[in-house]
Amino acid sequence: MDSPDNSRTAVSISEAARRGYASRVTIQKAVKSGRVSLHSSDAKVKSIQISELDRVFGARGQADGVGIAVSSKTMQDIGRQSSSENKPLPTQVDLLTQERDQLKAELARERDNSEWLKGQVEATQRQLTDERGRSWWQRTFGSSK
Repeated sequence: MDSPDNSRTAVSISEAARRGYASRVTIQKAVKSGRVSLHSSDAKVKSIQISELDRVFGARGQADGVGIAVSSKTMQDIGRQSSSENKPLPTQVDLLTQERDQLKAELARERDNSEWLKGQVEATQRQLTDERGRSWWQRTFGSSK
């Protein structure tokens, strides 16, 4: 049996999914996000280099197009492994704490501003209510009250 690199150096997204690298949707998302780059041999056909698939998803494919079955337990182990590698660094925690504190201060300023605006609206409403009993002339030019 030939190795994947001997049969073809590039495959379509569907073929990569059949070979067991990942689901078609996952590969498409990886292409869209830029994790996987497409190779174009001509204007119409776009494919992915097998070496690119191996780099991103690991060497899982087979030359004959038969996918490798990956158990859900294996996928869970891969998920746990990647999440444990991405734990926040102390500097990231510090930056996020600073950002949270800044957002809390901004929220407090917005609340103060909201209270001030509420007071302005109430004062304007009182003024309009007080003026309802007066004539247009009195409201415009004042009155001798």
